Amino acid sequence: MGRSTSSAKKIRRDAAKSTVPLPVQVIALDEIDPSPINRDAGNIDDLVPSVQEHGVQQPIKVRPQGNRFEIVFGERRFRAAKKVGLKGIPATVEDLTDEEALELRVIENACRVNPHPLEEAEAYEDLLAMKDARGKPFHTAESLAKLVGRSAQYVYAHLKLTALGPAMRKAFRGGELTTSTAFLVARSIPLALQEGALAEFREAFADGDEGAAFPAGELAHLIERKYLTRLDRAPFSLKDAKLVPVAGPCTTCPKRSGNQPGLFDDTPKDTCTDAVCFRSKLSAHRQKLAGDVIANGGTVLTEHQSNEVYQGTVQLPWNSKYVDADSPCYDDPERRTWRTLLGDLCPKPTLATDPTGIPHALLLKAEAVAALKGAGIEFGRPPGARVGRRRGATANGPRTPGRAASPSTHRRRAPPPTCGARRSATSSRRSSPPPRRGRRTIPRSGASSSTPWRMAATTTPLRTR
Repeated sequence: MGRSTSSAKKIRRDAAKSTVPLPVQVIALDEIDPSPINRDAGNIDDLVPSVQEHGVQQPIKVRPQGNRFEIVFGERRFRAAKKVGLKGIPATVEDLTDEEALELRVIENACRVNPHPLEEAEAYEDLLAMKDARGKPFHTAESLAKLVGRSAQYVYAHLKLTALGPAMRKAFRGGELTTSTAFLVARSIPLALQEGALAEFREAFADGDEGAAFPAGELAHLIERKYLTRLDRAPFSLKDAKLVPVAGPCTTCPKRSGNQPGLFDDTPKDTCTDAVCFRSKLSAHRQKLAGDVIANGGTVLTEHQSNEVYQGTVQLPWNSKYVDADSPCYDDPERRTWRTLLGDLCPKPTLATDPTGIPHALLLKAEAVAALKGAGIEFGRPPGARVGRRRGATANGPRTPGRAASPSTHRRRAPPPTCGARRSATSSRRSSPPPRRGRRTIPRSGASSSTPWRMAATTTPLRTR
């Protein structure tokens, strides 16, 4: 049915030169066929009363196909005319290629008042998919934008709606999704998860009227919590192309919002919009960590055991017997992680998964403290500093907003003296600090040492929160 690119361009040039309008004919409805590429002409209930009372006032456009005609645009008018029982319909007839017919359909749709965004998106998608005999596309998004008188960003944004699956498209046309929430779903939820997500939406907002639009703010919050993933919180390297070879690295992925600002202009730039891919990388990373933990004699907790450890939160409870190996130790003035502080003394780890699916290497707090204490390690707190847990602290230290633990602002009780020297020790403590002995201390960052530990002049026993 199609013609060559040169022929199509020639016809367009000839059409542009012609100023004579095409004659309007009345064509029998039973000689006209809908276009096979017009996926959904939309609801005609609002059009039927007008056609029944006044007839079809604006002619449709058709093109000859053998002994019959195919609709180029105006299918809603055609369907309304058939429904009210008309025998014929006014139309203009023009011999067009597939590409020209689709172009005219897109232009006519763009000129309508408030066309459905999904209709526009599907028309753009069809036009961009058309290729010449050599396989070269007739249009790019930029040339299509010029054709319909829109910006390239507008075209890109509407093309994203074609990522909606059949169930979500039906919900969009039925009014459950508004234009803004449909864009959000298309950008954020992979096709494989959309049917399940729609069922979840309907369950979450079951209190609303049947068929009513889901509340935009609450839906956005639900999608952000469950389907959008901030890559700056990913536990794996974004540059790792071998973690899931078929997916490649996150740094160059087109589904990373920062790599396609035209599609994700209102999404944080460091966000993964493919939850399926992210979960596969998370699973691969967890399996890799589990192998390392088992090789080092550690333990891998089941999902049930992990839930008991985290108790429904993403942070360890304040009274947990574990500490996160990669979280800061708040007894350390430099806030280094437990893993960094322990070095080769690190006990056997336990791998657990928090409620968001992120794996964590945990250490038994008692073992970690004993390892440091056995090596004579302390954190160089000034005399008189006190170690103790403040209210609202987590297993790794305080979490009171805006107030980090300061080793210089809390006094520490001096260790009790022996029984035979209680009085003298008490008076000595009031007048001057106790005599210091040799100790081992953790070097500050940048200190030159062949091992993680070095000798110092004083000692104070390590106390934990």
